[in-house]
Amino acid sequence: DAGSYSVFGGSRLLGLEKFTFEPHGDSVLLVTNVDEVLPTPDRGDQKLVKKGLVSFKALDFTLLDYRSETSWLGVKLKRGIVVSETTFTSYHEVNGRGFGDTDLKPPGRLFVFEPQAFATFDLMLRGLRGKLLGGRDVNVILITEPRDTVLALRFVPGAVENIQWNGKSVAASKVTITDGKNSFYAWQSAKGHMLRLEEPRRGLRVERDPFPADSATVKRPAGKAKTATNSAAKTPSGR
Repeated sequence: DAGSYSVFGGSRLLGLEKFTFEPHGDSVLLVTNVDEVLPTPDRGDQKLVKKGLVSFKALDFTLLDYRSETSWLGVKLKRGIVVSETTFTSYHEVNGRGFGDTDLKPPGRLFVFEPQAFATFDLMLRGLRGKLLGGRDVNVILITEPRDTVLALRFVPGAVENIQWNGKSVAASKVTITDGKNSFYAWQSAKGHMLRLEEPRRGLRVERDPFPADSATVKRPAGKAKTATNSAAKTPSGR
């Protein structure tokens, strides 16, 4: 699957996120490219460019590896997460200098979300599809500065609704995603694709575009991705 999301702040188009799901044996790579112009409090509109990669097992969506490269406000950020049986290590690099933190791996499914990389919501919804009987709490590593945070997000299934998408009425399953303070609302198609994501408090709306993306134009961040059959993963430099 390859596609793109149009990202809106209110009625304003902020930019695009292109993504592709790439099968690699018993693993899958989600590669995402973000190109947006975001308003700032004191510097006007600023360009955000991000390349991200999530590696996970195809069978049960077990997280294997995460990395991203971001250019924002004149700063180059590199982020990485390497997962073992009992721990996970987060790597932070800012303009070539960085460090790593190792923490105990929380029980159960583990996902990752980095701000403005909304395809990771699509990945979470795919991984939990058919498993949300009455709601489910899921551990998510939130990529933040200076250190990452593990959140328990609750996914609550809702009714199947008819939404307007690509100029026509489409049946989609609504899912509420909340940490108890902030809530997102997602609509997932019968094929399992996230068609829309909203956060009303911020006026955020993420809409899947009706046409497929050219997967050749979706570029990975540097480094070799860890897969289920490739236990050695390269970690970001500069730590």
